[in-house]
Amino acid sequence: MAVCSRVKRVAPILAAGLAVMGVATMRPGAETGACAQDAVVPRNDCSSQKTPQTLEQCAATTQSFRSVSVRPRGRGLRFAFTRRVDRPVTVDVFQVSTGRRVLGQRRVARFTGRTGAFTWSGARGSDGLYFARFAIRDQRGRVDSRRVALVRRSGRFALRPDFYRRTSCATLTSFKLERPAFGGRGNRPLGIAFRLAREGRVTVEVLRGKRVVRRFAAKNRRAQITHRLRLAPERLPRGTYRVRLRYAGDRGSLTAELFAQRL
Repeated sequence: MAVCSRVKRVAPILAAGLAVMGVATMRPGAETGACAQDAVVPRNDCSSQKTPQTLEQCAATTQSFRSVSVRPRGRGLRFAFTRRVDRPVTVDVFQVSTGRRVLGQRRVARFTGRTGAFTWSGARGSDGLYFARFAIRDQRGRVDSRRVALVRRSGRFALRPDFYRRTSCATLTSFKLERPAFGGRGNRPLGIAFRLAREGRVTVEVLRGKRVVRRFAAKNRRAQITHRLRLAPERLPRGTYRVRLRYAGDRGSLTAELFAQRL
């Protein structure tokens, strides 16, 4: 049990660091153990093991991606990923805004059956905010998906800070924004959602720069259910907003941040 306790203390720190970085490469770390081999192999249900697991071993039993990455390439994008399971990957590209209009999720490209890195020419879509979604389904039908935020200006892509965060082995098991854009001409609100592995007290703040512009009341939140909040765009000026979640529980605390653009 001592090993499990140490893992639970370390996991929130690692998870918060990844969210704050806002990088477009997601990697859970170096994996060890029987269920995390260097080669791409079919994976059985390794979660039946009763012995204490490290954070990396836990990730190996629940996550089918080792890493995903997106890099601008000319006017298009280069997609790459590494897998823990011998299954094909689907990559979708969605445009979520054009000018000051929030589109929702307009799919502009779809690539199925991928087993290695590839390049998209960027032939479809216009300037605005986008995201790329990687998805893989393991032998038991469980889907692991990752999202990378992007912006297109003058026909060329650039990376944006994260609006979506997923960790299966930390206290904050899920934390995401509905999309990387909100507001605009239709005043579209921003959905915020999160799940916890352990009950605790959660505060959610919205910041523009260093100033807190909205604070959702701190309250105790139950584990294993999805909690949803909604940020109204009225009276918020245009710009990049940071959604900061603070958690405090009986075994530690953590802070995680995600980003969205108010149009």
